[in-house]
Amino acid sequence: MSGEGGGPGADRPGLSDVADVPFAERLADFYQPGVSPARLREHARLPDTPPDLLLRILDAPPVKARHIPILDLLRPAYRRLAGDDGT
Repeated sequence: MSGEGGGPGADRPGLSDVADVPFAERLADFYQPGVSPARLREHARLPDTPPDLLLRILDAPPVKARHIPILDLLRPAYRRLAGDDGT
């Protein structure tokens, strides 16, 4: 068992050794974010990529729906989701 003897986990507490704080004592900080809201700011924008880039990168699966390759069916949907009309 972890915590017994001189093994690699001897200095770590077991699950039953961890102190539990009652929920009533945690109400003040229960809804507080774990990090500062300043750290949640928007990061630098990544370069635009085509909405169907994943479909272009992957090998075409041998799946067809009504004799139409699945990639031909998915490509317009990816473009619509991204708001790209394909032109």
